[in-house]
Amino acid sequence: MCQSDSFVKRSYQRLKGEFMMPLAQIHILEGRTPEQKKKMITEVTAALVNSLDVQPENVRVVIYEVPKSHWSIGGMTMEEREKK
Repeated sequence: MCQSDSFVKRSYQRLKGEFMMPLAQIHILEGRTPEQKKKMITEVTAALVNSLDVQPENVRVVIYEVPKSHWSIGGMTMEEREKK
């Protein structure tokens, strides 16, 4: 296989999603159960597989759990809102 053939094969593989590695970064408030987070990971992975035509093993999902004291709406933290 010559170098140009190799390039064409890699380009085709990229188009088919074999080299695509989508990364979903999700920010949520702390407090979800491990089961809820696992379900979310599974469903986000499935959505990316279906919409981007990639293999599940190429999908990355990262969850960032934000403390309620670090998330605010209208200048009031979620921690403060819960106390009202």
